[in-house]
Amino acid sequence: MNFCFLCLIKLSNSKMSFCYDCQSHLPFIKDYCKSCALPTSTMLDMCGHCQSAPFSFDQAASIFEYEYPITHWLSRYKENKHNNTTQLEQWLFSAFYHKYNQFNIDAIFAIPSSPIKTIKRGETPSHPLARAIQSRSKIPFYPNVFSKSIFKSTQKSKNRSNRISSAHFQFHPQRILKPIESLQSVLIVDDVMTTGASLNEASKILKAQGVKQVLTLTVARTPRYK
Repeated sequence: MNFCFLCLIKLSNSKMSFCYDCQSHLPFIKDYCKSCALPTSTMLDMCGHCQSAPFSFDQAASIFEYEYPITHWLSRYKENKHNNTTQLEQWLFSAFYHKYNQFNIDAIFAIPSSPIKTIKRGETPSHPLARAIQSRSKIPFYPNVFSKSIFKSTQKSKNRSNRISSAHFQFHPQRILKPIESLQSVLIVDDVMTTGASLNEASKILKAQGVKQVLTLTVARTPRYK
């Protein structure tokens, strides 16, 4: 039996996480900066921050603003407390298709969690998200190409500047089953984009290896004022 995450009404469709009424109140992102996925109140393709200090990745997209109830829903997802992730996966692929269908993407990568969190959760949260896109698009997904040091502290308690300065990964190109220089366009998937530091660091690494275009997709985007 499946119930709405918010109002707890019984759902007739077992693949849903929210009833239709609660879905209509979710913080879907409508207008956003195409460079950093920041929700905006204008129709401009690029926000002022990205015009003055652009990220290494070429485009970013996200489904929701990172606010209630998405904060709680994703928290439960990351702790493996969701019995049903079908609707999340459907929303993610729909966002991927509508925003990036025109690109010939060669590979999918995912942002890693710390080893301690991965052991605790059983899996890196971004991996099922990437596999959801892989299974529907048939684009190869290469897990564990990026990894975090076991000695790295968590990003959750850090402010914006500390997050940006501490996002460093180990890169394992041998785990890509083709020459990395043959990858013209790639997609990086993560659950939440806060400052963009992790996505930016991964993008820098890939572009230094010869990747021409890096696109990013996250479930949620934290507004800058948070």
